Amino acid sequence: MVKNGTAFHHAGLDQRCRTIIETEYKNRHIKFLTATPTLAAGVNLPARRVVIPSVMRYTNNGLEKISILEYKQMCGRAGRPQYDDMGESIIISKGYPDEILEYYVDGEPEPLESKTLDEDSSLRINLLGFIFTASKFKPTSYEKIIKFFSQTFAAYQLSNDSVLEKKITKQLEKLKEYGMIIDDRGFEPTKFGIRVFYLRIDPKTAFDMTGYIEDYVRGTKHTFGILHMITNLPEFYSQFPIPDKYQEYMDDLINKNEKLYAQQKFSNEDCFKSLLILYKWIDAMTYQDMSEHFDAEPGDIFYIKENAKDLVYTFTEIIKFWRDHAKENEQKKIVSEYQNLIDESDLLRLQVVHGVPEKYLELVKIKQIGRVRAQILYKNGYKNKTALKKAPLEKLAAIDKIGMILAKSIKSQVEKKVK
Repeated sequence: MVKNGTAFHHAGLDQRCRTIIETEYKNRHIKFLTATPTLAAGVNLPARRVVIPSVMRYTNNGLEKISILEYKQMCGRAGRPQYDDMGESIIISKGYPDEILEYYVDGEPEPLESKTLDEDSSLRINLLGFIFTASKFKPTSYEKIIKFFSQTFAAYQLSNDSVLEKKITKQLEKLKEYGMIIDDRGFEPTKFGIRVFYLRIDPKTAFDMTGYIEDYVRGTKHTFGILHMITNLPEFYSQFPIPDKYQEYMDDLINKNEKLYAQQKFSNEDCFKSLLILYKWIDAMTYQDMSEHFDAEPGDIFYIKENAKDLVYTFTEIIKFWRDHAKENEQKKIVSEYQNLIDESDLLRLQVVHGVPEKYLELVKIKQIGRVRAQILYKNGYKNKTALKKAPLEKLAAIDKIGMILAKSIKSQVEKKVK
């Protein structure tokens, strides 16, 4: 398609495909580009002509009109002054052309809305951040907190001081409940609050993770349980229901793993397609197989695993905080238990990064050995660096997807590091 001057652009593209398409479009090799709203904002891809085939779109609430602001964003790509002397924006109408013209072309974009006070998570993050920065030398007062937030765009839109104070008071109580701030002679963050601030996550997420850490089952592997936990966090990539054809498989997974992480049982209602994709990703299932099995685009899989990688890292850092807290209180047994969980979480993060089972991790640390080649080497009996060091060069080079050049590189790397 790209060779013939056409392409498509959507959120499901992986980074390599996205870069190729955007580069070739900017170089004017692509003349016709179909796109979802991912191209409406955030990417500088001007056009001579923009065609909008419909002003209706399916959302979580059903079929709805696109906003005027979204229309302006899309048609605003046509006729950029530095590229063209004119531009065309076309809406394909299936009726009511005059109304569409009046609503979209002549209409004013919807006003921007602040999310700071509209979403509890955003307010919690900003409150913790303000308390941290404002109490460097002494605790900050409730009045200073209210004064600061009353000067924000969110407060201007709210235009109701009593509602503002009510929202802030509610989230201050939550932060105290989470153990992230104290209110003695004023507000200041606790050590836990400071660590959460630097992790840049919703305080509730850190609190929920702490609950899992306190409640985890000792003496077992927790891979499925940790993945289950992170895929149910608000920060996780959009969730999709499990396809009916995989519900039985998911039920079986739940039954096998329900005692492997926390004391509470898993629920069918909170196990989503993202969890299944992640579980198969670290089992080295190919992009093509996941796309066919779960109707997931490579870009979706990429964002799911990137999101999971970050959240597993955050989870590990939260465990480290509580391990260090246990050290300070000389709780040796808890320190040891938490260290075991840290080691397991670190391994899981590497699995998510590379998309492999734990048994392949030693192999993917070798340069130019990814998940596919690691699987091939393992199946051919080369399960670690020691085995690769002993392998005859010619025999290693004869393996599918290896070859002589890579075989020499592998031998050079493992012979340096394996004593």
